[in-house]
Amino acid sequence: MYIFSMKRNKSADRKKNITKRLLREDQNRLVRYFRFEDTPFVSREQLVSGIQSIGINTSIPELLRCGLIQVVYRNCVYRISELKGTVSQLLPVLFEKDGPYYLGGLAAFHRLGFVDQVPNWYTVVNARRSGLQQRAGFKIHFRKRKIDFFYGINSDGLPDSERAAIDFCDAFGFSRWWRLIQEQPDVFNLERMRQYAIRYPINRTARRVLYGLQQSGVATSDDAKRVSTRSLIALEDGMGRGGKIDKRWGIIVSKS
Repeated sequence: MYIFSMKRNKSADRKKNITKRLLREDQNRLVRYFRFEDTPFVSREQLVSGIQSIGINTSIPELLRCGLIQVVYRNCVYRISELKGTVSQLLPVLFEKDGPYYLGGLAAFHRLGFVDQVPNWYTVVNARRSGLQQRAGFKIHFRKRKIDFFYGINSDGLPDSERAAIDFCDAFGFSRWWRLIQEQPDVFNLERMRQYAIRYPINRTARRVLYGLQQSGVATSDDAKRVSTRSLIALEDGMGRGGKIDKRWGIIVSKS
């Protein structure tokens, strides 16, 4: 009786080991599938679709238990643990159902060659979220903006050079923006930047950019009629209220 019991236990252990080995093989197939697809970050729907496509017998809870995947956002976005991934691969999945977004701030300015400084975090302009959060090892500052901010954005979630340059002026002021477009004249389509500036929701920045583009012969006095110029602003923050005024734009352009 004892010998029979031992044989039965060995047989059960052998079946269990075979099942584990097959499960590991299936899991490895799933990793290879997403590596081939170049999708280290996947939505719940993409993960289920991948499991069904290669016909393996597993589930999301099982994949979580064995450590093959990690939760990135709630139970909506996952990371394939063995695949590294970049923030540019994460964001389209993260915002798949959450409306428009774009990579902004220093991360965008660095990628476009506006600055040499490498950022410690990523600024993601979007219409739904705000605050500093860790996602998949990336430190992300979510910056919430109204829907009229989202234009001039490429399919990869990066603003084009002209759109980013206006954000650059908003972040760093007129002088640095002016120096940027003077030092990199071949990078920018100034006519496109003029059209973008007219649409820009932050009035003081729109006026500063258009004033500068008028000095370059691109913007005209008629463009001043397309943005509100009722309030008086300084060309640079901190200039004070006294000085020479360009009445067309309502801008103090120099100190008295």
